[in-house]
This record gives sequence, structure tokens and C-alpha cells, in this order.
Amino acid sequence: MASFTTQARVKRALGIPSAVTTHDTFIDELLTVADAEIIAYCGMAGLTETAVVEKYDIPDTYSNQFTLRNFPVSSITYVTSSGATLSESSYYLESRSGTLKLSNAGRFFPEGRQKVVVSYTYGYSTAPADLAHAATIITASHFNRTRHSGMQSEGVGGYRYRVSDQAVPSAAQSLLAKYKRLFPKEAI
Repeated sequence: MASFTTQARVKRALGIPSAVTTHDTFIDELLTVADAEIIAYCGMAGLTETAVVEKYDIPDTYSNQFTLRNFPVSSITYVTSSGATLSESSYYLESRSGTLKLSNAGRFFPEGRQKVVVSYTYGYSTAPADLAHAATIITASHFNRTRHSGMQSEGVGGYRYRVSDQAVPSAAQSLLAKYKRLFPKEAI
């Protein structure tokens, strides 16, 4: 299965030598958990690059935009409106929200059910390095929290240890911020 990060990267971050295989199965399970958390946190449809063709309903005669169902969009193959293929210069994509907009503000999509068809690709062929690092941080965090499950703090003399209770650590949140889907006001 594709993953944002690898077992080797997580073991390196945790300081576990590659020859030590005691935790490999558990780390592999946590890789899946980290992927699911990133997908949910960022509003992604999935990790793996996937091509789709979708039909969209246009609710009124004054719509010049709509939000694609899947995110992040990596490319648009074609857009048809009432059976006519639109030129690439007649529309654009707002990548942070996945909103397809007509370039000319005076043009509108035709009202009706399934009047617009979009063929596009979403997901990643290769995860960007910062997403991979965020997945490594999340996986390592889960590994450490699980080993100290339920512990809020520990101390002996001057030594103190406290496990964070954040689902997505703040270091990972800052890396994921630019990948988080922003929903346009009209979509809420």
C-alpha cells in the first residue's frame, strides 16, 4: 500500500536501528493510521493519484464556479459544459479549495442536472517531502504515546517527561497547513 512515509524513516526518527525488527509490524500499522489522519485533517480524498470523470449539477443560471468532489487536484484533463468542451483558457482551478471557476466573470454554467462534466486527477504520484516528514512525525508520536499510554507526566529529580495528547502534533500541523483544503463560503 502507498504511504506518505516509510517504516525506515520512522525508525530513523525514533532512533531504532534498521536491524531491530521487533516493532516493524506495529510501525506498519501506525503508518496507515498516520495516512488516514493526514487525509482527514487536510480534507483530501486520498493519497494515491487517481483519475476520475464526474458530472456536476448546476443549481441556478448565475453559477460560474463549483467545488470539485476530490482533493487535492493535480490536473484537469477536460471540462465540458452542455456537451461542448471548454478551452483551457476559459476556466481555472483554485488549488487550495478545489474550486473550478470560469475565467470570464460574465460567463455562467448552464443550469440543470449533470450539465458539466470534468475529467481530472487528484492525489499524489509521489508524496511531497514535507507531507512525508509530517507523516513521520505523526507516526513517531503515536509510537511514543502508545508506549506511554495514559501517562500525563513523569518525574524523578530534575527529569520530567510528559506525552502530548494532541492527535496531530503541532510540528506536523505546521507542515500540513499549506495542504489543508480551504472550503469556499458558498460550500458551507
